[in-house]
Amino acid sequence: ILCTIIFVLLKVFKKKNVINKKNIVQFALIFSLGIIAMISYRNILIALNDFLTERGINSRNIHLFLESGVYLSGRENIYEDVFHAIYMNPILGLGLAGDRVIIDSYAHNLFLELVLDFGVFIGFIIIFILFFLITKSFMTRNKENYDMIIIWFSLGFVHLFISSSYLIDIKFWIFVGLLLNTITKSKLRGIG
Repeated sequence: ILCTIIFVLLKVFKKKNVINKKNIVQFALIFSLGIIAMISYRNILIALNDFLTERGINSRNIHLFLESGVYLSGRENIYEDVFHAIYMNPILGLGLAGDRVIIDSYAHNLFLELVLDFGVFIGFIIIFILFFLITKSFMTRNKENYDMIIIWFSLGFVHLFISSSYLIDIKFWIFVGLLLNTITKSKLRGIG
């Protein structure tokens, strides 16, 4: 459902010509903040509850969320283990498929997996390059290229924030290939 919603939003935004660099950066920021909130929602709720309680405000809804066991299908435990492993190995990370070593599964989040695999510095460089390529490809004026990009963005990228791994997902690599192809073609057209 999430992938379909993202696809429809990108399609509508392009039709209304509201896709520009500023809006893409805003979208990326909101998307990233949403992922961070999803990963650490419990800690956010605890901090918010403490903040409100210190000021004499009690929130029944926050208490219900904290007590009723609203979980991310066990992902919160995975994220805690991954964050701990990143903290313990920030420079070099654990190497490719490092998440499999510490949790016997994948990290369920592309950004966390990249930082865990390659370390904080190289992981963030890879994330920056991905955002750069995606932003540049969203700026294409060719309707067919744009449609293909948002289809594969929705199929091969979005779901990696809640499931699967970039290492085993062919849709992600098709998307990366499409990004590189689109950028290369646009640079060649600009030169010639």
